[in-house]
Parts: sequence; structure tokens; C-alpha cells
Amino acid sequence: MDINPLAVILVENGSKGDRLLFRFPYETQITPNYSKRTRTKQLQTPYSQGSAEDMPKTNIAYSSTISGSVHSFPSKVLSNLFAVKSELCGKKFEIKINDIRFVGHPLLVYHQGEGKCSTSNQESILSFNVVFALKASASHAIVDCYHEVSKRIAAALWHEERRVAYLSEEAKLMTSTQDEVSSDLPDDPLDVPYHLILQRSQLARDLRRVYEDLQTSGKIHLRINRWILVSCCLPQKIYNLLDPGLVIEPADIHACMEALRPYHAILLLGDKEKVINNLPLDSSPALKRLINLANPLKSLQTLAADADLTLSHVFQLVGHMLYFGHATIIYPLCDSNVYVLAGSANTSPQSKLADVFSETFTSTCLIQIMSEFSVPVSLSQRRNPLATSEQESEEIQIIIWMLQHHLLIQLHTYVQIVVDDMHPRLFNRGSFRSAKTTRVTFASRQSTPDELNAGSSLIRMPSDSDMASVVSDEALSSPPSHKSIGSKATWSTIHLASLSNAEREAVLQVDAAANSEDMDLFARLCKYFRGKHHLEEIMYLENVRRSNLLHLIDKFRTILVTFEHEDSACSVFYKNSTT
Repeated sequence: MDINPLAVILVENGSKGDRLLFRFPYETQITPNYSKRTRTKQLQTPYSQGSAEDMPKTNIAYSSTISGSVHSFPSKVLSNLFAVKSELCGKKFEIKINDIRFVGHPLLVYHQGEGKCSTSNQESILSFNVVFALKASASHAIVDCYHEVSKRIAAALWHEERRVAYLSEEAKLMTSTQDEVSSDLPDDPLDVPYHLILQRSQLARDLRRVYEDLQTSGKIHLRINRWILVSCCLPQKIYNLLDPGLVIEPADIHACMEALRPYHAILLLGDKEKVINNLPLDSSPALKRLINLANPLKSLQTLAADADLTLSHVFQLVGHMLYFGHATIIYPLCDSNVYVLAGSANTSPQSKLADVFSETFTSTCLIQIMSEFSVPVSLSQRRNPLATSEQESEEIQIIIWMLQHHLLIQLHTYVQIVVDDMHPRLFNRGSFRSAKTTRVTFASRQSTPDELNAGSSLIRMPSDSDMASVVSDEALSSPPSHKSIGSKATWSTIHLASLSNAEREAVLQVDAAANSEDMDLFARLCKYFRGKHHLEEIMYLENVRRSNLLHLIDKFRTILVTFEHEDSACSVFYKNSTT
């Protein structure tokens, strides 16, 4: 992926015309020598074209790149391109020249009729533009991310210019440095003053930091003029650093947030201390509290109650953590969870992950563990009744580690109504797996455990915060019984209206249909039996116990088929992966 920027450029359009104030990286980082003879010798590079006398007098077409940079563009050419008219300010700026794409967000400092008073001897800034140079092959999502970065930096500069004329002071310093160098080197064809500007200007150093941070980590946390915080990132870069084969776009994170539900959980992608240390110093106390309380055994609803936060606030904080690559979405760990090896997992014994795993867990081999998940398996099936508490604790830590590195993906059970003339024969022949063979544990009453008992199992004792959780089985009441049903036909018409005629007839032919309570529950849940809602989601949406749901599926097993696949909220972190 072409994630890294090629350059960052600052251009102003003032009362005395447009000017390129700063660009980084610049072509030469030499110390100016004001002897013309020495200067000519120092400026020779492998890409030097010689003096004007040696060149044929033809129209020169500028190449957009020199060794992967934008140095061949003269400063005046760039300033003319980027100092746009006032009508284009406040909008996305994008221009492609050969194999370079320039992205920015120009802003007017003062709108029409709001001009800043200035004398004829003092230049005032009318507009400015912070532009990033990218490879033309960069995706639209990457271009949009750089536009957002440019927009945020421009907004901070605009605010500081209006508050204390910060940009004007920095621009004055930069232009005076350029004039100083040009007066001593009048025939200089290159951009040699920028290293001096870098030494004198705080804004220039901030722009250099932005460029370097985007190159290395993909995250920006800095204060413009030591006052306005600019905090943004490139999700593509962050997740690519976590896993070189992982390609996560902002649209994938937004899709994950759309599918996020209170029964989901967050899994930190690093140690809590490390995640907190990577946050800005003035980050939200609520975010730090959420990170400290984060537990792969707690649902977001339970976590919100424990952190004394509203669920909507928790969702916002989780979105921030996903965008900056601090966490991923999982379903809370419990015995009934079924995992399988992710299709994107690197199974090579010489992979870097295998070496990291060996350093973390010295008593086992990653390839061996991965082979055990080549077919779907639940955590309860992996439990060894003879294992010690230390061994069980290590087993759970291995599962967490593999989830952090996107090596495992969880499978959920979905239910589908299947009705045709052949369905009894199909089930008798075993063409579909019936509900009796589902991998969900009937005996487990808790669908979202809060604490891990390393001694024997993942089942926990109920906590006070569970009283607020709609998925807590203890807080659920029995489904209301239907007082009277005139006839099966009348009952079918009223309560099974969402089903087709063939489906209603098949439902009423099931023996369990004679039980009014079973029919009440089936009528409540039949809208979820279309293969789009997994068991945990049905439990959350309808306040139904897992045991009651599984018993119902078992009673109507002649018309219900169960199958397993991943949750849409979690699958976005796997679908774009490459091996």
C-alpha cells in the first residue's frame, strides 16, 4: 500500500502574492556557503542537470519525481498550484500531476468584509494551504485520510492566526529567511533555505514532526503553538504495522461500529500500561478508566456499568480505540465460544509471529496450537480436566494472544427455517446438523461471564453490575403464556403472519406446536430464524435465556437448521487480510 507521504508543503496567499513557505523533506540539507564557487560545487548531486548554458533551449517537461520525491518541482510552481482562489477555500483540494497526487484543505483567514487592517508595508495572509504529496496510486480512502489530517492542521492554524496572529509571525520568519538566503545566493536554483527555517521556526518543526510521525507510526499528537491539540491518525498505517498482511480501511471500522452491540466486548491489542502511555497526556479520564477496566470477559454493557459511563459514551470511546488501533472487537470469552483458525493466518513455522509466540509461551508451539483449531472447537472441548490451574490460565492467555493477533476467529450459531416436502427425509439422512449437535453448552447459564476462574472454568459468579444487563439470565422472567387459542388456524394467522403459508403449515405440524408456551416463544423468535441473527444476539434482543432458546430449537428441529459463521462486527478485521 502507498500509505506514506512523499512531502508536506505549506503555502500562503497574501496581499503581496503567493509563496511557498516551507516544504519537508527538502532536496539538500547542506550548510549554505556564501562563496558562489563553493556553492556551485556543493550543489552537485547525481541528479544535477548542469548549467543553463549546457542545456538545449527546448521546452522542459518537469518530471514529478526524483528518487521517489517531489524535489524537481520549483517552489514557485508549487505555490502557484496550491494558492487557490478564495472560491475554492474551505473545500477539499486535490490535484494529480503525473505520478504524484497533492491533497490539502485551503482556508481563508478572513472572509470578505472581515479583512484585517494592514499597512502597505506589511503583508497580510489571505489564505493558506497545508498540502501532502502522495503517490498517485494511493487509494481513495488513504487520500481522504490525508485530507482529514490537512483539514485538522489547517483548522488549528486558522484558530491561532485569529487568536494571536501565529501564522503571520511564522510566515514572516520563513520569508525573511528565504530573502536572506536569496540575497546572498541570487542565482540559487535549489531550495537551500529550508534547513535554516527548520532551525528558526516552531511551525516548520511541527510540520516536520507531522511528516515523520505519519511515516513511522501513522499517529499524530501535537499542539500547534503549544495550544491547539491536533490528534489524528492513518488507520491503514496503524493496522499494517500491527500485521503487515492486514488492510483495514476507515470504512471497515465504521462498518464494525454499525454492527457493534452491547453484548460485544473489547480486547486490548497491547498491555494496559502501554496503551495508556500511548495516549495524549490530556486524554479523557473516561477513556483511561475504560482501558483500566477492560476485560475480555466483560460485555460492553457490563463494562459501562462498572466504569459508571453511559452505553453511548462507551461506544464512542470504543470507536476511538478501534480507529487508533488500541483494541479489537470480540464476544466475551466463555465456555460455549467456538473458534477456528482464521483464513488469513500465517502457518509458516518460520513466521515472525511464531518467534514472538515462543518467547511469550515457552512450553508450547504456535503451529501445534494452530493445528488444533484447524476445525471449529469450543473452549469447553479444549479443557483438560486433569490440567492444573496454572496450565488452564496459560491456555486462556494463549487464546487471548491469538485473538489479539487475529489468528482465531469466533463462529456463532445462526438459525434458519427450512421448509419443503423433503425436509423430514433430509434431516433423517443427516444432510443438515440438527440443533442437538450445536456446539453451545446447555449447562452454562451465563452468556457473558465477567471474571475468569483460572482454577477450573470460564464460568463466573454473578456481579452487581449484571443486574443492569438485559442478557443476564438471572434477571429474566419466564415468557408469558398464551391464555387461550381458538384454533391452530386462527393462532397461525395472528401470530405467525411473518411466515409464508408453507412455513405456517410446517410449524403447526410440529408436535411442540400443541404447547401454547412453546408456540408463544416460537412466535416471538421466528423473525430471527432467517440466518441473520446468531443466538447471542437473539438472547440480547428478546431477553431470552440460552437454555430456553436451545430447548425451543431442539423441539422444532424438524424445520430449523443451525449453522455457524463469524459475526459481522468482528469479521471486518479479517476479510481484507492477506497471507
